[in-house]
Amino acid sequence: MFFQQMNFISLFIFHFYCFSLFQATKAEIAIGVITNPRTRIGKEQKVAIKLAVDRFSTRDSVILLNATDLNSTDALQGNSMTQDLIGWGAKIIIATGTSQQVLVAGITASGVKTPIISLIPSASITGPFTIQISYSEAAFVRCIADFVSLHNWRQIITIYEDDALGLVSNTNLLLEDALRANGSKLEHCVIFQPQNSLSDWEKIVEVELQQMMQYESTVYVVLHSSEALALSLFKKAKELNMISPRYVWICGNDITDLLNSTLLPAFIANNMQGVVGIKSYIHESAQYQEFIFSFQKMFSSDYGKNNENFYNPGVYAVRAYDALHAVSLASNESKMKNVSLAEALCFINFEGLSGTIVPKNSSFNNNETKFGDYQIFGIFGGKATNLGFWHEDSGFNRDMKNLTWWHYFVENQNATSPAGLRTLRVGIPAKPFWKNFVNVENSSTINCSAVVDNRSVSGFCINVFLEALKLLKYNVSYQFVAYTTINNSSCNISTYSDLANLVHSQEVDLVVGDVTILADRSKNVSFTQPFLTSELVMLVPTSSTNIGWLSLKPFSRNLWICIVCILFCYIVLVWILERDDAKADKDFRGPIWMQIAASVWILCNSIFLKIDQGVGSYHTKIVLLWWFLLVQVLLSSFTASLSSILVTEKLPPNINNLKVGCNAESFVYDYLKSTLNYKAENLVKINTADEFSKAFGNKTITAAYLELPYLRVFLSEHRNYTVNGESRTLGGFGFVFPKRSPLRDDFSTAILRLHESGRVMTLQRQWFNVSLTSSPYPVKPNKTKSLRLKNFEYLFIIFTGFAILTALHKFIFKWWRSRTNHAEQQTQRNRLDEPII
Repeated sequence: MFFQQMNFISLFIFHFYCFSLFQATKAEIAIGVITNPRTRIGKEQKVAIKLAVDRFSTRDSVILLNATDLNSTDALQGNSMTQDLIGWGAKIIIATGTSQQVLVAGITASGVKTPIISLIPSASITGPFTIQISYSEAAFVRCIADFVSLHNWRQIITIYEDDALGLVSNTNLLLEDALRANGSKLEHCVIFQPQNSLSDWEKIVEVELQQMMQYESTVYVVLHSSEALALSLFKKAKELNMISPRYVWICGNDITDLLNSTLLPAFIANNMQGVVGIKSYIHESAQYQEFIFSFQKMFSSDYGKNNENFYNPGVYAVRAYDALHAVSLASNESKMKNVSLAEALCFINFEGLSGTIVPKNSSFNNNETKFGDYQIFGIFGGKATNLGFWHEDSGFNRDMKNLTWWHYFVENQNATSPAGLRTLRVGIPAKPFWKNFVNVENSSTINCSAVVDNRSVSGFCINVFLEALKLLKYNVSYQFVAYTTINNSSCNISTYSDLANLVHSQEVDLVVGDVTILADRSKNVSFTQPFLTSELVMLVPTSSTNIGWLSLKPFSRNLWICIVCILFCYIVLVWILERDDAKADKDFRGPIWMQIAASVWILCNSIFLKIDQGVGSYHTKIVLLWWFLLVQVLLSSFTASLSSILVTEKLPPNINNLKVGCNAESFVYDYLKSTLNYKAENLVKINTADEFSKAFGNKTITAAYLELPYLRVFLSEHRNYTVNGESRTLGGFGFVFPKRSPLRDDFSTAILRLHESGRVMTLQRQWFNVSLTSSPYPVKPNKTKSLRLKNFEYLFIIFTGFAILTALHKFIFKWWRSRTNHAEQQTQRNRLDEPII
């Protein structure tokens, strides 16, 4: 009996030893959780964490969970809860709530070297023991930027509900950089501060939406929003008719998570038609389906009695589930490698339900949380329709790139995607100086400004604008607003500079017309590439009152002197050759003055009559032949030069006492005073194009300064005018846009393509009688210079030289003959003197 008792005791001791040994090897993970069940996301996260505890707690690795609930937005509550969880024995804490609460909790946990996992989707909450497990902000904003670029939207407006730390502002900055890299820009940002009172949202949201409608962009990106803000935002947007094909709304996970939970189907169908959702993509694996089934069952059990009728989990719930899975794996890793739990957690890399899980902590590694797959869907007919997928490495899938998603929204299946711009207000001059460029029907009824029918506006500039619109990659709706550029107290727009400043004051979105690109105007606005070049030139009448000596101008003074000298030379040659000739005219046997007169007569007679008439010597006839040829060359040159002068050469006006006319609406008046130093009393403002010719006719002005396109139009209708002096290059005509407007760049590219294709030239021929690129009238006339001596020096040398040689030939021949005769006579005398034998 004793031995039996001893055996029983030994067996008990053995079992107790084995149980103790088992307890010594069993791992326990004490996890503290801070949740926020006041929100739908907080409820989902709490249920997901409880499911993860049941799933990953085993006999060898027991998970002890202590979940505490936030009941306010007070940041200090995160501190107290963290202290309580650490006091309970939590080795790691999973925290959600507001960014302030998570930040304070992280600071408290870091003090005792307890790692804390943040489920807030912001990498801005950092610390030595704060670990980030949430979706990637960088991937999210790149997805939005690519979606904007895919539809050629050049600017957007962001909307978000920020917190006291301004963490969402960092996301907004990331998006702005991503947009800029894709050629778009952030036009405006609407920031809502967190509101405790839901009644305040209605009025605040309405005011902000009305202000948003004043901007060009109609693409709105909601970066972060609470449920209360989302409800008020889309309700008011629907009331203001901002949920329509003209507007684009893009939402992230904050709102897409609510579509299958708290947002009622009736609300979605009535107020969110056409909204685009970008949500983190979760692959629907078998494990995910199992998770959904368990989640719906537990969520219904916990919150089904609290008017929660939708039990599907969102991405934040799945991430919370994966976060606890990461803790479970890290706990085993820390024991195997004998490292701290925080270090082990930061080197975890596995495929969770929500994608690749790579916890991020700058103190241990520089890895970014990988969560780069996004699903894009649109709400049509109250239901979410899948549009495609985006991955941070490969971008959109092929189906997404080829999908005209807006066709789902409108009944007309041929409709194109929205332009992302509201109807542009295009300012134009109602009563332009030159109607060939801009013409508004019934403009006389416009006192200051008026919206006019697009079909009632025409002109060269309007056609260039419409042709440029066709080359844009997106559709643009517009309406013309005509302004009278006259001195009007009710309008206060008297010049084209005032018209351009309407863009700077945001009264219009752009200005289309014959607006010259100037440096002063470019201070407040920007211009497109010029669609028409321009120069400033002086216009003068072709008639002149000082033409007394114009007939002598074909030859220079030195040339005239040389001609007189040559004439005198030929007179002397004729006189010398004829005075001793027996066959010469009898006048050569008279007094010397009569002989000279006879020589002049022979020279003149040879030009118009016969060369040999009244000439006795054959040598004289040869000299007259050279003279005739020389005179013919001089007469031809003189006639051609004089004709050229009579056509193109005008006497320059005296600008000191010149009355100069200029366009009253343009910059020319100030330019003439400041740059060309004209006196104000010498400048005359002309109000209409027809007044120029009238002012010239009644001598009100003696010259006018016009820009080159206007000048050519004027010369095509008035032929008795020409250009004087040098032209001054200007910037040309361009469309006016606000500073740093992406539309400006697109229009500039379109204008360059119009030039390259020759379309601008075709429009010029359509609207003008004279080409605006090659005028028949010289803009910089080269004054026809008088013919100078060097133009004829070789001709004079040859002709006069041969004439002199001809005269010399006669005298040499006469001398030689005389000598020969003398020799013969001497020979005969010698023969006569010889004695006769």
